[in-house]
Amino acid sequence: MDKALKKHLFRLRIAYMDLKTPEGYRMARAITKELIDDKKTKKIQGNKRLRTVTLIDKHGNMKTYKSISDCARAFNVRRGDVLGAINMGTPETGVFEGCVISLDGEGAKPKKKGRRVLARSPEGEEHVFDSVSEVLHALGVGNGVLYRSIKTKKEVSSGEFEGWRFEKC
Repeated sequence: MDKALKKHLFRLRIAYMDLKTPEGYRMARAITKELIDDKKTKKIQGNKRLRTVTLIDKHGNMKTYKSISDCARAFNVRRGDVLGAINMGTPETGVFEGCVISLDGEGAKPKKKGRRVLARSPEGEEHVFDSVSEVLHALGVGNGVLYRSIKTKKEVSSGEFEGWRFEKC
């Protein structure tokens, strides 16, 4: 607990002891209000997830919003709709039709980097995939087969992918 909070709580205890008088009651309310205001300003200042949204409409006008919620309020939509438009890039329908929306700021989530996988066929062909899920979808390999081959660093011993070797890059 920081010093300012301890100070407020101590003053509050003293005021509550003297709560029977009108001055004590007013003092307790003032300290409580002060404490709530301090918490609000700290919350606003220390919010690391505050992300600015930059929106370029189809006419080329650029507008910056200080948060996803502000952008949602401006267009009278939900936060989820704004996030969906950000993930989509340039929506073709709806409120954000033709707009380019991007997210930046210190709270912007970085793209999750997948685990690159090198797949070697028995014939010697090499294929590099950006993620494990990409290998699963492209080749139709089983989850267990793929992860076991990556972990043991050996060729697959039986089944449809016999002789294949999967390694992480």
